[in-house]
Amino acid sequence: EGVQCRHYDYLKSYIKELEDLPPFEHEKFDAFWKAYPKKRAKPRALAMWKRLDMNNELFAIVMAALAEHKKTDQWVKDGGEFIPHAATWLNQRRWEDELKVGVSDSNSRFNNL
Repeated sequence: EGVQCRHYDYLKSYIKELEDLPPFEHEKFDAFWKAYPKKRAKPRALAMWKRLDMNNELFAIVMAALAEHKKTDQWVKDGGEFIPHAATWLNQRRWEDELKVGVSDSNSRFNNL
């Protein structure tokens, strides 16, 4: 039988806690940029990012909204042609937009009549 270090369970839970922590301040923009689908004008996006008070709560809101925006028709159709640049999305606080989910899908059923 294998011998297990008595600190193994503690270390395992500690590592899990570290993985669940929000990113450090300097890592937040990198995480946003990695998730943002249109990789244009990164320096301008970073400048807009720095204007925001990107605390952990706002970061979570922005990232959740970004995930939802990525599912919208505007961002999906035509290969993402209508995705705004990240700087524009940040400057206009687009994470606060109310998204209409599935509207065009329901309308498209009637367009084929």
